[in-house]
Amino acid sequence: MNIKGMTPQIHGQNIELNARHIAYITKKLAVVEKIYQHILFAKIDIISNTHHKKGKIILVKAELVIPRKPIILAEEEVTTVEEGIDRVTDELKLQLRKLKEKQRQKRERLS
Repeated sequence: MNIKGMTPQIHGQNIELNARHIAYITKKLAVVEKIYQHILFAKIDIISNTHHKKGKIILVKAELVIPRKPIILAEEEVTTVEEGIDRVTDELKLQLRKLKEKQRQKRERLS
């Protein structure tokens, strides 16, 4: 998947990301891109930690860079990569919808 001609950066720390994970991430990011087409850059970090009492925890972080706006961030702690990607993309979609609504309201006020 390309976001405005760029492949999103996907990094795994202390975890092996296989082709299935990469395909799942790019599929979910394609849905995010349909909501807001002006994404300049996407970065996904997946970090695996072993906590003393909680067991294996996976931290999924996502950053989207869009023109003239602050970076859109989402972060979730989960037990599986897929669950983390689902939650993070849901959060990104929510934030982008809010941004689009604000932009729409601003255009209506100006016209």
